[in-house]
Amino acid sequence: MINTNTSPMKETEKVNYQILEPLLNQILFGKPDKPVFDNGKTDICKDFLQTKSNYEKDSCIIEEYIGKQTEIILNNFSKEDRFSTFKIIIADPLYIDIIIFQAKINNNDISINNIENVREEIIKQLFIYIQNDNVNFYIKRFFALYFEELFYFEYVYDNQITENEYLEIYSRNTNPKTLV
Repeated sequence: MINTNTSPMKETEKVNYQILEPLLNQILFGKPDKPVFDNGKTDICKDFLQTKSNYEKDSCIIEEYIGKQTEIILNNFSKEDRFSTFKIIIADPLYIDIIIFQAKINNNDISINNIENVREEIIKQLFIYIQNDNVNFYIKRFFALYFEELFYFEYVYDNQITENEYLEIYSRNTNPKTLV
């Protein structure tokens, strides 16, 4: 059972957001390694750029792209890192509310009385990830929402990122934030 009496800020203070760096790098560069900047910039991977250029035609491709990258990185996380991932997700109470709202929209059979059951099922699925290293829909959905802003960021160059841009993005995505 999750202790809902702690404030989200106190919960996030204990969370290691730095574990998201390999995922951020995988999304932007197609590999988990820190980027190497030549002359203050480096190439962004073609898959990211293709997704970025096509998202207006099909907004689901961002979620699909980030979901694939999430699986690549999170499937290799240790149990401790999976628990940190769980804490990152739980630290943002808005995320679970978003998923419940989406479930309600997509399934008219969910009544107000069943919302707590939906919440419990989401938490259960997050625990399954910790135990079994199974990157499921809820994990992928969270990170799709978490990293979606990467596709709307105004990069100076069409196919490259500057070191300053990367540091700004890195800072925003390896520290606590609330999904909006």
